[in-house]
Amino acid sequence: MPDTLSPDDPNLVHAIARLRRNLWVWAVLFLAMAGLVYQTLGTAHLLRVAPWLAAAVVLALGRQPAYLALVSIFWGLTLINLVPGSEAALGANPLAASLGSEPLEILGYGVIQAIMMVTAWNQFMFYRMLYGTRAATGLDPDSPLIPEVIPNRADGMAWSARLLGVASLIAAISAIPLARTSGSAWAVEAGMGLSVFAIGLGLGSAFSPTRKRSLALMGIVLGAVGFAICLAVNQAFGGSGS
Repeated sequence: MPDTLSPDDPNLVHAIARLRRNLWVWAVLFLAMAGLVYQTLGTAHLLRVAPWLAAAVVLALGRQPAYLALVSIFWGLTLINLVPGSEAALGANPLAASLGSEPLEILGYGVIQAIMMVTAWNQFMFYRMLYGTRAATGLDPDSPLIPEVIPNRADGMAWSARLLGVASLIAAISAIPLARTSGSAWAVEAGMGLSVFAIGLGLGSAFSPTRKRSLALMGIVLGAVGFAICLAVNQAFGGSGS
């Protein structure tokens, strides 16, 4: 039977401190992105700014490893800006509009965003062990067990993911009739923002110890469908709602 580490083990204490620092770094980067989006799109598109700002607050105030999955999803979905013609569905690329829009520059932004996506996901996969490893599978049977040194809120995040997924789907569907009257911008932007949180929190919960994995997966699916509908609405109507 492998030993169980003490919650006061120096390695665990240092890991908790590093997790907190990482979340603060991501919070600062998200705050910077909120500023870039605001500078690019202005007050008419505050719902494009709100998700970055809300995520920055969540990261700054919380210490859940699962939040790193949310970070990864935020950066991953920004890569859609690299797809030709994406501006019709997503609006202007904040990085390109603020820092330069030459093809090599845009490719550089994409590489950086991909690196940040992978980095955040790898951090999540490592720090989720702070939720405890007693029920984990696939570990070395002789490895010491890690106790739950970070309170596990994955069940609550699963519920939140489902609620956010439902909200994103409602906003996305409401954008369809509004698109014909050039009034869908708020619904599309709200739907996209809600869907990013639904997918991110859903993944964070699903890949953490939780009894509500089905709810988390439902949130991911609903959020993905809502995001896809929002993209389709803007693409079909040439961004008329923007």
